[in-house]
Amino acid sequence: MADGVMIGRGILGSPWKIGEIDYVLRENKNFKEPNTEEKLYLIIEHLDELIKEKGDHGLLIARKHISWTCKDFKGASNLRNNLVRAVDKNEVKNLIIKMIKTLNNEKNRLA
Repeated sequence: MADGVMIGRGILGSPWKIGEIDYVLRENKNFKEPNTEEKLYLIIEHLDELIKEKGDHGLLIARKHISWTCKDFKGASNLRNNLVRAVDKNEVKNLIIKMIKTLNNEKNRLA
């Protein structure tokens, strides 16, 4: 029981961890954690699924997940603050796409 609780707490902001645990147990290989862009697209995917399941209330539910997942990259704090105040799913998606473009531009500039 305690193991399940610890796994549950561990996936807050890292929902791919369930797949990671499953992969490592089945394949006995290291799992590649998603990069920042993949994590941001994951937020969009989760938002779409929540809205499909819960309607407009899905956006409210998504806000806490967004704040847990949106971290550990340049501009994350500002993006997180804007995302949790977004009024609809399109605003969330636009903010995320804009951040992905900004991060890619920064990566290309440094390359």
